[in-house]
Amino acid sequence: MTTIPETALETIAPIIREVLDRPDLVITPETTAKDVEEWDSLANITIVIEVERAMGIKFSSAQLAAFKNVGELAAAAAELAQKA
Repeated sequence: MTTIPETALETIAPIIREVLDRPDLVITPETTAKDVEEWDSLANITIVIEVERAMGIKFSSAQLAAFKNVGELAAAAAELAQKA
């Protein structure tokens, strides 16, 4: 099981809220795009780009295809940020 560093989730959650224009949205590691009506494919791309910018990382295509939820996104972002 992958551990999700809190700092990665704390960085990513506000990005998701801003992109989706949902300041009240509760983001957990289990949150998925299917859970949020406004989270469409364009929002998904924007979220990924903003997370990459904020954390100084770049996801591979394989990583992007594999993410099942915010927790997996946060774990991968934290791992890449440690390597950067």
